[in-house]
Amino acid sequence: MKFIFNHTPISKKRHRSTRSGRTYDPQEKEKNSIKQQMKNEIEKFIFGDENQKTEACETVNSKYIHCCFVFEIPIPMSDSEVIKNYKRWSILKPNVKPDLDNLEKFYLDCANEIFFTDDKVVISCLKKKIYSTYDNPRVIMNVESVKDQTKETSKEVLKLISPQEVRELMKGCYSISQLPLSQFEDCETDEAKSAYADKIAYMILNFSNEWSSQLTKIKNRCK
Repeated sequence: MKFIFNHTPISKKRHRSTRSGRTYDPQEKEKNSIKQQMKNEIEKFIFGDENQKTEACETVNSKYIHCCFVFEIPIPMSDSEVIKNYKRWSILKPNVKPDLDNLEKFYLDCANEIFFTDDKVVISCLKKKIYSTYDNPRVIMNVESVKDQTKETSKEVLKLISPQEVRELMKGCYSISQLPLSQFEDCETDEAKSAYADKIAYMILNFSNEWSSQLTKIKNRCK
């Protein structure tokens, strides 16, 4: 879902304290205003056509969310026209306040319980800060559901073995693939052939003892 908010991007500020020690949010009014805008925007999807309604429901109730932000900040009026054009064309970039992280935090806080159930479900974010190309500061926000595409059979296998264990398993497989079969076949004496046979048998037995139980468990789970 793509949302556009036509105002100067707002960055998150720290809570303040009164003389009595009580903390308060100095941005409460701003947040309430943005939250209302967000509610209005999500309602357009919910009460839109069937595809928009489906997309909104899937996103709002998703276990995992990806967000993408573009913060278009205003160009100072005091800049010369040359400097303004450099900034409009992104030749000069906004290495100025507000900080990108604080911009992101403010809008994620506002979107909490509106675009998603809780901001803890946001597992990835892309964000950038640019000067407004057309002198209309705004925030562009994309909210996407991250779908679980792992097959059920794969889940059954992977819940029984960790990435580190797979790495060790592959090391064992590689060691077996390097067994000296050609040297065994080329041995000229029975004594040398027996020595190579013992080495091969030991490696296979060691691998079997280490992995047979876990591999059997995976096999039985996925029948």
